[in-house]
Amino acid sequence: MVEGGGVGVYGGSANYTTVNAGALYVHEGMASNTTVNGTGIISVSGTSDHTILNGNSTLSVRDNGTALDTVINNSAVMYIYDNATVSGTTINGGKQEIFSSDSMPTVTDTIINDGTQIVHVNTVVGIRRFMVGASWYTVQQLIPLLMAVCRRYIMVG
Repeated sequence: MVEGGGVGVYGGSANYTTVNAGALYVHEGMASNTTVNGTGIISVSGTSDHTILNGNSTLSVRDNGTALDTVINNSAVMYIYDNATVSGTTINGGKQEIFSSDSMPTVTDTIINDGTQIVHVNTVVGIRRFMVGASWYTVQQLIPLLMAVCRRYIMVG
């Protein structure tokens, strides 16, 4: 448990860690089954797997970092930077922000239940499902609906 200060994982692993304040740094190592609460921070240039972000916590996935199966709950934020790989994120009222300048991060299989995903330039993103109203749609289901709306708008407008 991290209650303040910082803990670094350099080439090793941290399993079943709770960060309530302070920071967990993962460099070329692995953090699995991590829960981050309050003002806790996890910074990854290695791999994080099964991370839960609560409150005002932050996960930063740095250059060459990987984040798998992350849950972003209310008020929590996930930042994704150049050359990072992120897969299997569920956003439940938090925010995922994706930045890119030279080398694109890859973000796939994101589920947005509630919350926000902000994508900046040069980024490839794969969202698996969208909730529209009270119904779930896959990307394949939404494309024809969006095209129909665009056609109607062009014909009317």
